Amino acid sequence: MRKADLTNAQAFVRRAWDVCVSRKEQPTVFDFRRALREIGAPFGSERPFEVHYGVTWSELREALQRGQWPPTKQNERRPTFEAIGPNAHTLVPAGEASPAECWKALVSASKTRAVAADEMRHRDVQIATKGPIGVIVMGDMHVGSVGVDYDRLEWILSLLEGQDALFAVSIGDILDSMIWRTVMHEGRKSPVDFPGEIRAAADFLGRLYKTGRFIGVCAGNHDLISGKLTGLSALDGVMESVCKHVPYHPYQLDLNITLNNEVDYHMRLRHKVTGNSSWNAAHGVGKAHRFDDGDADIICAGHTHRSGVTEMLHKGRMRYGIQVGAYKVSALDDYALENGFANENLHPDYMVLLWPNKRRIETMPTKTGCEYLTSKLSPTTRSTTPSSRGRETGTGSRSTTSSSATDSRSPRAASRRSR
Repeated sequence: MRKADLTNAQAFVRRAWDVCVSRKEQPTVFDFRRALREIGAPFGSERPFEVHYGVTWSELREALQRGQWPPTKQNERRPTFEAIGPNAHTLVPAGEASPAECWKALVSASKTRAVAADEMRHRDVQIATKGPIGVIVMGDMHVGSVGVDYDRLEWILSLLEGQDALFAVSIGDILDSMIWRTVMHEGRKSPVDFPGEIRAAADFLGRLYKTGRFIGVCAGNHDLISGKLTGLSALDGVMESVCKHVPYHPYQLDLNITLNNEVDYHMRLRHKVTGNSSWNAAHGVGKAHRFDDGDADIICAGHTHRSGVTEMLHKGRMRYGIQVGAYKVSALDDYALENGFANENLHPDYMVLLWPNKRRIETMPTKTGCEYLTSKLSPTTRSTTPSSRGRETGTGSRSTTSSSATDSRSPRAASRRSR
């Protein structure tokens, strides 16, 4: 859209909005697109406003509800990552402040932080789809290390570029943080320094972002090291510069994924959870369902470089836990070799299949999920009812099980085998 078209665009948007609210009190982005087509607008989506104003659909809708034009970027009216990051600073009253001034400053800072934390931690993702989608959960990339399976990362990127039904989230440790390794006994073995590591990670995240299917990121302990040592969080800066519209939180991200405005799935992303077991790689994510706040359908974690999945019936609904491994290969990781860690890093990523027409969830290795989507949900069969082998969430009476099956196993075997 050219800049000269903005005046007419405003008129079309207002007409489309009037059509939407005449039919539904809270119109969705899909209602808005349908209305644009009906009134013959020269554009068919909210994308022109993302380009020119940097606003999402939810921000555009808020502007229309307020009667405001042009719409305001959300980042201009709320605190950014620094407000809730590990190095958040509060302005100190100048001079020797009175007790009342100090108390007022504390109350104000607390409220600001609470609002920012809530807005950034709980995020909505709307997806229109005719069939099920696959969400690839990626963990512990450690970009900057020489022991990383970079070919696997490129493979994941190629999947997102070639399959409309695939999306991806990351649970942290995107950076290896060479700034930290320079003061450790291992020394520096990478061919790039810390700034080079950041540039490499930014390039890869930028390519993920361009697919339009990178929908959530939380940081890991390696990502936060730079902020703790220098006061400047490297990953915060990368997300602001190359992935500014991707939901992100330094510690925990709660995604509400809505398919076709009909079925909601709640996915919680954390880098690490408590209660890890030396016998059961997925024990921590299973325990998190029972003791964490919230009502997540899927809890995803990493950090331990061990992989496994678990499922349980909790509060009348099936819950799923995913413990991803790492892209840092155990055989090339000096830290793992030095400490004699067992090689339980079988899957650096897993896939979660979500259905749009009823509540149904499947967890499986990524390669198996791709084969499932390709073979069972091809264009000739996509409109048919999914196989009855899957289980709808909210049914069944099974105890917790855990799995770290290989890619060659079937989807059901991957989710049923106990460790």
